[in-house]
Amino acid sequence: MTSGKIPVPILRRSCNILEALSNLLYLAEMEADDPEKVRKYLSLSKERLRAINQVLVRGE
Repeated sequence: MTSGKIPVPILRRSCNILEALSNLLYLAEMEADDPEKVRKYLSLSKERLRAINQVLVRGE
């Protein structure tokens, strides 16, 4: 990644993770009246944030 361009596989994976994260946050917002569901969606969101960190920092 020294050329300044993000390799296509990493870009695709990142986009997929970000889409999942966006969907989870939407679900948390839609289920705001159910704290248990919101906690579950936020927990899954944290996992997606860790995944995007691994992809972008480590290239995994």
